[in-house]
Amino acid sequence: MKVYQHYEFISLYNPVVSVGFFDGVHKGHRNLLAELISVAKSKSVDHLVISMWPHPATIIKNNTPDNFFISTLDEKIDLIRLSGIQNMLVLDFNETLLHMTAEDFIGKIIVENLNASAILMGYNNSLGKGASTRPEVEAIAGRFSLQVIGAERLHDSNHSVSSTTIRNFLLSGRLGDANALLGYNYSFEGVVIGGYKIGRVLGYKTANIKPCFSEKIIPGNGVYIVEILIGDESHQAILNIGNRPTFEGATRSIEAHIINFDRDIYGDIVTLRFFDKIRDEKKFISTNALKNQIAKDKQIALDFFNRIKDN
Repeated sequence: MKVYQHYEFISLYNPVVSVGFFDGVHKGHRNLLAELISVAKSKSVDHLVISMWPHPATIIKNNTPDNFFISTLDEKIDLIRLSGIQNMLVLDFNETLLHMTAEDFIGKIIVENLNASAILMGYNNSLGKGASTRPEVEAIAGRFSLQVIGAERLHDSNHSVSSTTIRNFLLSGRLGDANALLGYNYSFEGVVIGGYKIGRVLGYKTANIKPCFSEKIIPGNGVYIVEILIGDESHQAILNIGNRPTFEGATRSIEAHIINFDRDIYGDIVTLRFFDKIRDEKKFISTNALKNQIAKDKQIALDFFNRIKDN
């Protein structure tokens, strides 16, 4: 896939374009991307995905929100590449782009520079300053003899497939629901740092993990079934996110107990891949009660991995 940063230097044949932030590149996005490829193929023209970085909220609010995004820019590009897209433009979302109307965006970028033949819009897609909706975009595009194609809305069970829905699931710890809408397991990278050594006291050593990217969502507090990727190795683990209430913890931490693992990995970059939540974090009456619960959590995780191995 070719990734462009400046629309002035793109030379494609009458491309069909689709514009959006594509956070997480979830099932709905991939459905749209598949349609983009199909429409372009039927027209015998090129296709182009137009995204942006950073998120418009960072310019509008004049700050970068922490723990807001489902994917980093690199992750988003990789997911779009895996969807079969051949051309992608990543616009620098700045003050100029913030104040550009849909008419200016269509006229200057999509028509004048890209010579596009059509725009494919998702069901809740909007464009330009003031967030022009599909009917408004259709009226503008008509003045440029540019076709607007509306993609169908994708549902999964009772939930609308959207980045907002997925963010809410992640923040509330509903990893199974989030993964179902993503179509893959949510993950983030972190570095293993020194911790509070509480796991050693309990007989369950833990790796204390500091996220590498502050923009990525950290799921809500609780105990999770995860895989931890260390280099080329994948290990089963249980993960606690929270404030360690049994020990009156004052700060939030991310601690993984890696099953059947005893090796020094301080300073290593690891990836946490989430499967599901086991339980909420809670305060136990004693360290023995917590130790017994961790044993139960570990068995739940092992049973889970055995089930998915057999399927």
